[in-house]
Amino acid sequence: MAILNGSAVLMVIAGEDVAHSNNVSFDLSAAEVEKTTKSSAGNKGVRPGTISGTAKVGGFTCFDGAGNGSYDVTNLEAIRSGRTKVLIQIGVGTKVLSAQAYMTDFAIVAGVEDNLTFDASFKFTGAITFAS
Repeated sequence: MAILNGSAVLMVIAGEDVAHSNNVSFDLSAAEVEKTTKSSAGNKGVRPGTISGTAKVGGFTCFDGAGNGSYDVTNLEAIRSGRTKVLIQIGVGTKVLSAQAYMTDFAIVAGVEDNLTFDASFKFTGAITFAS
């Protein structure tokens, strides 16, 4: 089994990587639809319902990525304020999760004597695909 290096995993938005990111994650889930009946003897029955997902990216804040093949915080803020649906891709090589998404959260954090960082969260809408 090959262990992948997390440094190789990128978030790409509309074909451009997120500049200076240092963490990327996604979460997929299925809603639980109850199917308990009177004949189930008090045991709960469930089936999978709607599928949903979220993605998060964080990193060092920069203002130099725009136009250089990377999304910087200016571009990310424009996605949020414009309520723009974007294509999110997360992966390495040919193993890529893809989904259309809307940004739900965006923050810039400035700690004392610390690097200026950002965090952005996205909610998937529509089909979620995984190419292998």
